[in-house]
Amino acid sequence: MPGSGTGTPSSDSNIALTIDALRYHLWDITTANNLINDQEYSNDMLIIARQNVIDKYNATPPYYRSYTAETFPAKFVYPWKCGAAAEALRMAARRYARNELPYSAGGVSINDQNKAAVYMQLAAEQDMVFLNWMHSYNLYETAMNSFMKLD
Repeated sequence: MPGSGTGTPSSDSNIALTIDALRYHLWDITTANNLINDQEYSNDMLIIARQNVIDKYNATPPYYRSYTAETFPAKFVYPWKCGAAAEALRMAARRYARNELPYSAGGVSINDQNKAAVYMQLAAEQDMVFLNWMHSYNLYETAMNSFMKLD
């Protein structure tokens, strides 16, 4: 499963948060993944994670603006990247939790899927950056909208 998927980020040139940038933020590169010797996240998974963050933003009041991957402001790429990383880490945590099966053979115990809790903690840390930004930005948008109505 790691690295599998046919999705290619061919249209990333118009998007501020590229799949490669998200992959490096997660440090999901083959040379760093010694145990699997592959990428952990498929391009499809990262594209979905990236879109989930936009969907979360668009579904959160106040509803002053709605973004797509192409229109999400480049100046906010860091919190977007953190939110997308949190989504990807949660996806992986669910996979690890679902597939965890400790086993022992010949006096050797192995539990190579015991990573869900660590991934959820990492996701929470990344999510905090995005959620703090979204809260602050929404307060700013509300204040600016109120200010503009005063004229």
